[in-house]
Amino acid sequence: MTPLRVAVLAPLLFMPLNSSAATLTEFPFETELETESILFGVDEPFTWFGPLASSDVLNIDTGFESGSISLISGPLESLVTDGSTSTYNYGAGTLAIHALFGSEEGIFTTTTLPFSIIVCEGCDPHAVGNSLAEDFSISLGSGLFNEVFARALGIDSKSGEGEVNFGLEDIFGDPDSERDAADHRGAAQGTVSVSAALPEPTLLTLTLIATGGWIARRRTRQP
Repeated sequence: MTPLRVAVLAPLLFMPLNSSAATLTEFPFETELETESILFGVDEPFTWFGPLASSDVLNIDTGFESGSISLISGPLESLVTDGSTSTYNYGAGTLAIHALFGSEEGIFTTTTLPFSIIVCEGCDPHAVGNSLAEDFSISLGSGLFNEVFARALGIDSKSGEGEVNFGLEDIFGDPDSERDAADHRGAAQGTVSVSAALPEPTLLTLTLIATGGWIARRRTRQP
């Protein structure tokens, strides 16, 4: 490599890069405390929905003004009950998170994997006559943040796997009906793995790259 080409290209190794990359390795989410709705039952999918918790609750600066969470499982594949416990087995479904950033809407979508809910019938110590469920998790597949959401978090648009954790209590209804419940924390909690956005080169870096390429081409053409 000629000394002139080295002189032009060497500074590229030390140029700072502009990046909105966040330090997040996971994106946490939950509904606002005591606002969620959880429904499931015979011939009914498991659903979880409510307003998305604020940035203060999530302990990350997302900058969104409002949002919502909606999880809908696949169909109920089987129900096994013996009077004291009821086991609901659900198929794969979807999770969507919407967040408003000014006039722009951020959207995250992903799949939910099959899962089971084991309900202890009539044994909720805090609500006589109601039921509770063993803690369970719904695993999430790879998801996608739209451009607005990814830009706001400073992450890549594609997410890795994740999960939502539930601990149901105060379950109304019986195995033969639609049922509603509450999470014992007041809000179910979930996370998805994320990667920092790729750095964006500065204008000066791009100019130096272009200049280096132009010099290299001219040197190649010279006899």
